[in-house]
Amino acid sequence: MKFRKGFFVSLFLLSLSLSLFSSCDKTPLIGKQETPRSTPTPTPTGPRTASTGDQTVNGKTINSTMNDADILKAFNIDIAKATARKSQGPDGSSMTYVLGEQNVSITRSIVSGINVIAWGPIKVDVRLSRSDP
Repeated sequence: MKFRKGFFVSLFLLSLSLSLFSSCDKTPLIGKQETPRSTPTPTPTGPRTASTGDQTVNGKTINSTMNDADILKAFNIDIAKATARKSQGPDGSSMTYVLGEQNVSITRSIVSGINVIAWGPIKVDVRLSRSDP
């Protein structure tokens, strides 16, 4: 079979154009360009009290000036008898205490402040303080 020179040139240009167009990023050069949208993050369910003041838990007051042992007393947890687990994050740490069926997690963060989440017989989700005004 004898092919002409023009056939090979056409075939080369066709393959070149297909490879160039298939690797483009599909961004329009003219007109409206869409900005990427972030996916919404799920929010925790249940009531949340966003406050920098005192909070009442189980008839006892807790606030951001208290240490973990004092906060745990509001949940009827003796820190000496509880099992504790520490989690270190990039901007702070979280301590989770368990005694019986009661669980309390106290997070101290330079970004989000002090948050207390409890589950078990006493359920709480409060922010005691935060770093932004």
